[in-house]
Amino acid sequence: GLQGAGAKLVLSDDRHLIMDLREAAAKLKATETQEQFKDHVDHWINSVTLSWAGGFYPEERNAQGKSFRWSINQSGVVFNNFSEEKRSVVFEFDLASESSGMVFASTNNKQWELGSGTIPTHHKLEFEIDGGSAVTLSFKSNFAKVNMPNNTRDLYFYILDPSIKDATLTE
Repeated sequence: GLQGAGAKLVLSDDRHLIMDLREAAAKLKATETQEQFKDHVDHWINSVTLSWAGGFYPEERNAQGKSFRWSINQSGVVFNNFSEEKRSVVFEFDLASESSGMVFASTNNKQWELGSGTIPTHHKLEFEIDGGSAVTLSFKSNFAKVNMPNNTRDLYFYILDPSIKDATLTE
């Protein structure tokens, strides 16, 4: 990754890496126009971030090491666009629940009906975020909560292996 592109490792521990990117940036600047480099920096640094809003429990890991979060009946995820440009976002994840049914997902101007059951199903939601703004993706299920002995949490469905696959600039 970064080291292959010329970054120098400065310091690391079990969770963090500090890298010197000056030499790699100089090499990249030499191969691109100033405008191309500015666009790349905007994409790398001012990308879209995801934060878990109300309704989701803390992250857990399954036996394969993939992250997932249980949700109550209604929950949300907030996407922040820190750039000045409108971005097109692709949010991918797997969805599962104990009961078969639908999870309804929505932003302020888009809606999706997501099938859910005991076997995780893959979903890919595409939407846009204006520059310098946030979009909340809300979830609501239409089935009974999970019946898990010795667990008092209100578990309805879980989101497995969530990722922002694309956050490209739009016209």
